[in-house]
Amino acid sequence: MKTRDYTSYEDYLRHQVDKTRAVKDGTCMEMQSFADRKAIFYRLFSDMNLAAGGRAICLGARRGEEVAAMKELGIDAIGIDLVPFPPFVHKGDIHDIPVWDNSAGLVYSNSVDHVLDIPRFCKEITRVLIPGGVAILHLQIGVWSDEVANQLDSVVEIVDLCHGMTVLSSQEITPILGGINHLLVMRKK
Repeated sequence: MKTRDYTSYEDYLRHQVDKTRAVKDGTCMEMQSFADRKAIFYRLFSDMNLAAGGRAICLGARRGEEVAAMKELGIDAIGIDLVPFPPFVHKGDIHDIPVWDNSAGLVYSNSVDHVLDIPRFCKEITRVLIPGGVAILHLQIGVWSDEVANQLDSVVEIVDLCHGMTVLSSQEITPILGGINHLLVMRKK
């Protein structure tokens, strides 16, 4: 795993907040429209046959397109990001998820490559999931850009850090959303 050098955790937070604000205020032109991205998530989640019921938490949700798609599918979902985007995304740090232990049946993220402390992130996912809860991670494997905090070279790097989780599925996918090329699904023991 290749990791970007930040001078401090605050420097990392500043970088992430600046990127997120650019997406939310429209100055980041590489993002698709909210409706287009929501439609992508709707198709992805529909294909996964996600069960309605229980709380879902979307980590690193930025504008909350994935939250909106889950809500359309009847799933009680909230988004967490450093910059809030009402009504879908609440302010919070995905290294310290602001919800109770064992409170979510589903955790979703496509932002693992933007996480500074992946071991802590994995512990947080395990902490907030109920026993039997599912984590769905869309990953960018082997892709480096100036926007990311980490380059993941292998899914094994994530699986090995997610103690107390069992892999249900791990598969390469046709790249989506700017380079996501792997789907990892795990269940909390």
